[in-house]
Amino acid sequence: MTIREFARLCGVSPATASRFFSGQGQISEEKRALIAKMAKKTGYQPSQSYRTRRRPRSALLVIVPDFEHAFFNNMAELLRAEAAACERQLVAVQSDGTADDALLAMITALAPLGVILLSDHQSESLAGALICRGIPSVLCGGLPLGRKISAVHIDNMQAAYDGARYLTGLGHKKIGLLSDDTRAISSGFLRITGCRRALAEAGLPLADTQIAYGEMTYDGGYRAMDKLLAQSPDVTAVFAFGDDMAVGAAARLWDGGLRIPDDVSLLGFDDTTIGRQLRPGLSTIRQPREQIARACVAHLLQLEHVQDIETRILPHELLVRDSCRRVER
Repeated sequence: MTIREFARLCGVSPATASRFFSGQGQISEEKRALIAKMAKKTGYQPSQSYRTRRRPRSALLVIVPDFEHAFFNNMAELLRAEAAACERQLVAVQSDGTADDALLAMITALAPLGVILLSDHQSESLAGALICRGIPSVLCGGLPLGRKISAVHIDNMQAAYDGARYLTGLGHKKIGLLSDDTRAISSGFLRITGCRRALAEAGLPLADTQIAYGEMTYDGGYRAMDKLLAQSPDVTAVFAFGDDMAVGAAARLWDGGLRIPDDVSLLGFDDTTIGRQLRPGLSTIRQPREQIARACVAHLLQLEHVQDIETRILPHELLVRDSCRRVER
């Protein structure tokens, strides 16, 4: 029986069961008693390799661009839980992914079983260095630049197309986009391309002034929204390519006396906690983060050769809440 199967019997998460047996982390007394009772009833104990010090190359490493970014932080926690469910450790470090000497020295010293990258901006500079060192890697949620590494992600172009088509279906004719600050071939580029296709099908243009670039953060969203309003003050809907960015944009709209959705409809991307806390509730594109995390960990654990490259595309979902409204055509 694996720890995931045991956790299911207990009605708790694999991460909670892992904390019980490792003695690390907090667990409520109710869950602690429940797990202890089930362990006694079934005779379950984690494998010896799980309870003792790991051998080299048994841990997984995730490189996180920014722990303060809701999507990245949540993905790191989900990856940690998935690794624990597979009786593996996961080490998370923050880095922009530049293959500098310090980062490569740390990776070499850790000798991980595999490396998970959380941003497509990381993959280009690190992939070659990891391959040269014989360390498998997988890109989690982004586009594998150059197809040098495996990747698990959604169809970003189709997801953005669906979001933009939803807005045009509500009657919006002037839609603004908030994207990351790169115009290279990336997730942001694909999302802009998907939006452009949806608008073209509706007979609507997408001028450069309808796109504002910035960091995928609250502050980045605030500044990008400020720029968009200066460039295209008559937009009736805004599609932000990240929920953090969307919440920052919402703050700028509020400060400018514009109401959501009465004056401007707002659509996000990712379905993170910060987006769900916004009022009115943020309509958004949901990425299946749990499935993405599970697929990334499973791929690295099953990998036999560093040259094996696999790309998995998982389904997205448009979540309609209260931040978008129909307008007169």
